[in-house]
Amino acid sequence: MVFHQTTKQTLREPVGLGKRSDLALAWQLTQRGYVTLSPECYILKDPTGWALGQARALAKRRPGWTGMGKMTFDASRCIDFLESRPEVDINRIGCIGFSLGAKEVLYAMAFEPRYQVGVFNEGGIGLRMSNWSDPWYLTEKIKPLIPEYEHHEVLALVAPRPILILGGGSADGDASWTFVRSVLPVYRLLDAGDRVGFFHHGGKHGYPEKARNLSYRWLDYWLRFEPKHH
Repeated sequence: MVFHQTTKQTLREPVGLGKRSDLALAWQLTQRGYVTLSPECYILKDPTGWALGQARALAKRRPGWTGMGKMTFDASRCIDFLESRPEVDINRIGCIGFSLGAKEVLYAMAFEPRYQVGVFNEGGIGLRMSNWSDPWYLTEKIKPLIPEYEHHEVLALVAPRPILILGGGSADGDASWTFVRSVLPVYRLLDAGDRVGFFHHGGKHGYPEKARNLSYRWLDYWLRFEPKHH
């Protein structure tokens, strides 16, 4: 599962039709032999109101829901679809995402146990490290709850399944290590200390080749997959 970022090029980028080749994650994974699905995030459904318009529509249609709740629900429905496909090994499904897509990875991994491995790049792992309080994510209601609640608690729900956190010094960076370090005791308690990782690639809000190669090796290893080429 390849979750996209937030731009007008969003739906073209993962499959290699956008302007940024560093974000052609689905195309590159397909070349390795993976079956990939690149779903459209709900915020793109309104061509005029964009994310804010969709957040307002969601609040009207589903009172009490947050945008992240909607994205997490949709991530589970994507698994339902993949399970219907004969070419998919339903026991080896992973997810990868950049920016907005990384946020989706965190919540999909935490609340949908059928995702076996995840890669999170530049989503802003901490609630104060990115725009988590925007109306299409967790809304302003999250602000008074910080720092009493933080994302290390969500990250801990992923254990013992493998997840790799990457940062380029923009949304994520050295401060992201605090969150990984905070969940290490949970992983170690479950004898899975090697299944949570962190890498600062220094590529700002991007996905440089060294980070992508590491991400793909992480997926290969934990999904027990032998790529067509290295």
